[in-house]
Order: sequence, then C-alpha cells, then structure tokens
Amino acid sequence: MNVAVLGASGYVGSHLVPALVAAGHHVRAASRRPEFLEAR
Repeated sequence: MNVAVLGASGYVGSHLVPALVAAGHHVRAASRRPEFLEAR
C-alpha cells in the first residue's frame, strides 16, 4: 500500500514510518524539518 505521512519527523511519525516500512508499505514522508528525517 502507498502511504503518505505528514509530520514524519515528529513523535508519532518517527514511530509510524518504520512500522509501516517493516510491514512492507511504500511510505512518502513529509516534514517541516526535513533534516530530521533519516533514510529508512
């Protein structure tokens, strides 16, 4: 499934993105502070 996560560098997003990727989903992440996003 394709999933877009807004606020990916925040508390919820930082836990949600790895869980979605581990479950096999394709994730697009957006954040106000992209420097806090890591390649996952």
